[in-house]
Amino acid sequence: MASFSPPQDPSPPTHPSGVVVVIVGTERGDQGRSCEEHHINCGEVLAEDVVVRLRKVQILVEGKEETAIAAIWINDGIDRCCVGFLPRHMVKHAARYDGALAQVTRVFSGDREKFDTAERRAFHKNHGCCLAAIIAWPSRDDK
Repeated sequence: MASFSPPQDPSPPTHPSGVVVVIVGTERGDQGRSCEEHHINCGEVLAEDVVVRLRKVQILVEGKEETAIAAIWINDGIDRCCVGFLPRHMVKHAARYDGALAQVTRVFSGDREKFDTAERRAFHKNHGCCLAAIIAWPSRDDK
């Protein structure tokens, strides 16, 4: 009787870093969060397992230019459109997050059946929000 042994993978499996970020403003259609492809609100594409790329960008807020970290929806390996932003307090870490890939793990809504009071409050306060786990950090070898 022949014995079966599965092929050995030369590289051990890796796990996400455990870093989870909040993406806010997913229900808004301003600051680049709307495009011809979706017409109104690009954040509508967010669902569990959707992948976004975090990018350091410059935006206009009340006539003043500010740095922000945008969440760009990726589809078929192509950066498509802005679906939200990391909260303002994360801007001081923009260099670290610029180019990182994150996978959406939870999308909040105002639904009383599915979300507790704190989650619904976060959804309304932030004009839509979701959680995303960092799955790949940008390579810093090109310095």
